[in-house]
Amino acid sequence: MATVKSICWLYETIKHEETAAQFLGERGLLHSERLCPVCEEAMRLGRGGVAWYRYKRSCCREVSIRTGTWLEGINKSVTARWNRHLQQVLAEALAEAPVQLGRPSRTVKLDESLFPGANPAAHHIQRHVRAGTTVITDEWRAYPCLSREAYTHLRVNYSVNFVDGATGAHTQSVESLWAQAKQGNKRRCGTRQSALPSHLCEFTWRKGLVASDDAFDAIPADILRLHPPRSDAWPTSIPVLQRTRTVTVPTVVVASAKSTQECIVLLIP
Repeated sequence: MATVKSICWLYETIKHEETAAQFLGERGLLHSERLCPVCEEAMRLGRGGVAWYRYKRSCCREVSIRTGTWLEGINKSVTARWNRHLQQVLAEALAEAPVQLGRPSRTVKLDESLFPGANPAAHHIQRHVRAGTTVITDEWRAYPCLSREAYTHLRVNYSVNFVDGATGAHTQSVESLWAQAKQGNKRRCGTRQSALPSHLCEFTWRKGLVASDDAFDAIPADILRLHPPRSDAWPTSIPVLQRTRTVTVPTVVVASAKSTQECIVLLIP
């Protein structure tokens, strides 16, 4: 199986439906064989490899290669719908393995955005930050509860300085990370609030890729793990995502690249 080398390589490799089907089939996203839903005999690939068929006097059937796969029901001409489907996969991948940061020798810096007045921070911090971690925050009123938890809590008072003179604590790196997350919003000239969780899921997923990973190789692997081709003889259609919000991400967690410190960005839409 060839590894995606670049956008140019992908464009030159996948020029039409037949090569696209081959590319997806090599990654396990399409069925390698199908049985006829009527006679249950093996079907053959036809029409340039984009449909399964069985033409017999007693049985005449043709099935799209997309039937029974993650690709079923997606309009290939609507880019926005493709984007929503891919972001849904990323949200499922993140939910499957929630990120946990910190340990007794590590520091986690916290920042918040769009909190609607309640005090939800403690629950999310306990879920994503391990006990014994040194936690650095600003003076937001919801954070003092951390002192009662299993954390070493350092606070920075921005009305006095940006770096605590006694402890050296600051949250500048997490502020920088949050700024990176907002860059996509600027490129899109704004984002609908209902779409914000999906975009942040994508940002977090991409941040989680190691240097040797490529998104074009990683996303098919996640699709295969979460939505493998179904083996039933006559699959029902996979529901198409509606325009309403389908991804709920109350917490966005992003680990920084530093070896001695980690950052977490909390957001509640």
